[in-house]
Amino acid sequence: MFGPPDPVEGGCNAHLHLADDYGDNTCTCRCTLDEGHDGPHEERSRERDEDEEGAHNIVIQWQGNDAGEED
Repeated sequence: MFGPPDPVEGGCNAHLHLADDYGDNTCTCRCTLDEGHDGPHEERSRERDEDEEGAHNIVIQWQGNDAGEED
């Protein structure tokens, strides 16, 4: 699939675009919770003030740990 997906009738059709942070066609997330936390890992966007009009607040959660693994 190339280009944006076709809209789905009756669906929200919101998009989320993740950046390629190192030019290697991947997007790296790093858990921002305290060491030894319970539950899934989590990264929250902190680029904009939550009260700013038009702010995009993003929370990504995942299981497992890819740190130290190489492709």
